[in-house]
Amino acid sequence: MSAKINLSFKDTEEEKELLKWIETKSKIIGKSNYIKQVLYQEMLKEKSE
Repeated sequence: MSAKINLSFKDTEEEKELLKWIETKSKIIGKSNYIKQVLYQEMLKEKSE
């Protein structure tokens, strides 16, 4: 199964900062893969609680 999710960032300071952080962290693996990695880690953390 393949699915796509669109992600938009508003023109607020917080969301600009978040986007910049994602871009910095994802230089090697790409933004999409980095976001999936972060979400996967959060999912595992939630399951273990």
